Amino acid sequence: IAAGALKCGKFIRLVPHPVMLGFVNGLAVVMTRAQLTHFRDGASGAFLSLRDPVGASTYGLTALTMALVKLLPKVSVLKAVPPSLGAVTITAVLARVL
Repeated sequence: IAAGALKCGKFIRLVPHPVMLGFVNGLAVVMTRAQLTHFRDGASGAFLSLRDPVGASTYGLTALTMALVKLLPKVSVLKAVPPSLGAVTITAVLARVL
């Protein structure tokens, strides 16, 4: 917050574009690897199967969240809600209820 108040954002122009792309891509890899642990069985370390109820619900909720991120902006009533926030909220409520 202090950096923004002091107008330090102008210094980002000094960072070359390939460096920024490399940083963002590296961040994406780290985030993906962190999320993959939720798709693995705690005991064996293998990926969850779609035949397993836990695996089916995990993959199903993931697919639902991705679909909602794409579909929520098309709903005129929900234009003020960011799609990712709306998708995560709906999916979290659904996971709690079920």
